This record gives sequence, structure tokens and C-alpha cells, in this order.
Amino acid sequence: HVQQELDQSLFSKAAVEGSLRETESSLLESQEAVGKLEALQRELRKAQTNEACEHAAQISALESDVARQQALQLDAQEKCDKVQASLLETIQRYSVASSQCEELAEALQRSRQDLSDCKLAEELEAELHAA
Repeated sequence: HVQQELDQSLFSKAAVEGSLRETESSLLESQEAVGKLEALQRELRKAQTNEACEHAAQISALESDVARQQALQLDAQEKCDKVQASLLETIQRYSVASSQCEELAEALQRSRQDLSDCKLAEELEAELHAA
């Protein structure tokens, strides 16, 4: 039972780590997109031409994109935080299961020693009766 829980914890840990990598990748992509959009926005604001109205419309669209990307980035960060919390929980469960395995192994070793001692005692008792 403990081994099954340990195996399940390891599988869960791997799944959580995969999800964490995907979320971090998405977060990086969002940050890059926000950086590019902010750079474009700065360039457009510098341009002082007869197309100021058109640029203003583009800036407005870019600002909307930036706001959307920032919302996506926030969402990705929240997901990343949840995945990290889940990963920590899985690691803690794995640690508990590992400790339980160690305790069970020690108890098994003690039981084997007790059994060995009992067999030795029975053999000695049989020799005493035979003598």
C-alpha cells in the first residue's frame, strides 16, 4: 500500500512538474509579448507625423493588447503558483511515504530478528530436552 502511494506520488510529482514547465513557458511567452508591445507603444508615441490619429488608434489597440497580455500573465502566474503549491504538497507526501517505508523496513528487520531469536530458542530448548 505504501509503495502504491509512493508510486502515485512520484507520478503526480512528474505530472505537476510537466504542468509547471508548461505554465512557466506560457508565462515567459506572455512576458516577451508584453515587452514587444510596450516597445512598439513607445515607438508609436515618438512618431509625430500627420498620421497622429491613425497612430493614436494603433496605440489604443496596443494598450488593449498590453492589458490583455498582462491579464494572461497574471493568470499564468496564478496557475504557476498553484502548480508550485501542488508540487510542494506532492513532495511532502512523498517524504512522508518514504519515511513510512523506512519505518516499515526497520520493523520488518526487527520482526525477522525476533523470528530468528525464537527459532534459536526453540532449537536450544529441543537440545536441552534431548540431553
